[in-house]
Amino acid sequence: MRILKYSNSFYNSFDLRQIAKPILKKICKETELTTFLTVWHNGRSVCIDSMTLSRNVNTHLFVEIGKEIPLHCAALAKVLLVYQSTEDIKRIINEEPLLRYTSNTIIEPEKLMIHLLAIKNKGYAICNEELEEVIKAIVAPVKNINRETIASISITGLSKRMSLNNINKFTDILINSAGEISKKIGYEKFI
Repeated sequence: MRILKYSNSFYNSFDLRQIAKPILKKICKETELTTFLTVWHNGRSVCIDSMTLSRNVNTHLFVEIGKEIPLHCAALAKVLLVYQSTEDIKRIINEEPLLRYTSNTIIEPEKLMIHLLAIKNKGYAICNEELEEVIKAIVAPVKNINRETIASISITGLSKRMSLNNINKFTDILINSAGEISKKIGYEKFI
């Protein structure tokens, strides 16, 4: 028991940003799109890191480091929300105002619950212009040694760069990358 306790402390002491950064860079270089790392903190989804090849002032994204992300319409946040307890999910989506950001934003709690269940079943999320017009994202969960989802990573870019072929290719890259980060912090898929 003591060894397990110390190993948990060891893995929890890692700086997730430090571990994820080279993988975010690799994703960014391979896809030429922006990547984000988001964590669940006090019932909120907060971006803690991002990577982009260039700072194009014409493509300013809603998500920024240190910014809280809406739980109902950003795939980065939905991937974190879906792994909370059913009671917490219901409380959050019924108490929080579900603001409309675009015509694709889901603002009905019942529809959102169905959508969240679909995300959990797939194991990843796709944001189709729900938070920002002309912006799509693919998001996968990062899990720790206790098999808990502690973070999410994304590939985010203009909708025109996210054709069906690209989405399939990017999804594979993202899921593998999330698995790589998870493994580095102690997650074993088959325990």
